[in-house]
Amino acid sequence: GNAIGRKPDVVAGKPEVPLMQQSIDRAEAKRPIVLGDRLDTDIWGANNVGIDSVCVLSGVTTVRELCDAPAYLRPTYIAWDAACLGDSMPAVLVDADSVSCGEVSWVADGFQGAGDALDAIRVGVAAVWHGRATTDQVCDSLAARGIAVG
Repeated sequence: GNAIGRKPDVVAGKPEVPLMQQSIDRAEAKRPIVLGDRLDTDIWGANNVGIDSVCVLSGVTTVRELCDAPAYLRPTYIAWDAACLGDSMPAVLVDADSVSCGEVSWVADGFQGAGDALDAIRVGVAAVWHGRATTDQVCDSLAARGIAVG
C-alpha cells in the first residue's frame, strides 16, 4: 500500500471473504468445507463465509491454541489430517452434566472413559469452549493420558 500511497481497494486472500467466496462459486460447491491447519487463515476464512471447517492437527495449530481460540477462530470439526475427509465425524454432545464424544466424556473436572485420543481432544476443547473446564485443566488431563498438546 505504501508504494502508491494508498490502501488496497479489496483484500482477497484468506481469511477475507472474496477469495473464499470465489472458490466456492467456481467449484459450484453445494456443501463446501475448508480443511486447514491454521486458525487465523483457514478456519477464520471459513467462518467469514459461513461454511464448515476442519482443523487438522498435522500442521501448526496445537490443542492448547484450539482451547484458547476465540469464537471466530473455532473450527466445526477437529481431525488428525486430511484423511478425515473420507470419514464421518462423530458429534460432540454437550449437556447439563457432561461433554462427550465417542467413549470419552468430560464430567465435573476431568475425563472419563477410555476412548481414543482424538475424541478426548474433541471433548476437552469443547469443554473449554462451553465453560466447563480451563485450558490448563484440559491440557494437563490430556498430557496425563499421553496426548501431546503443544
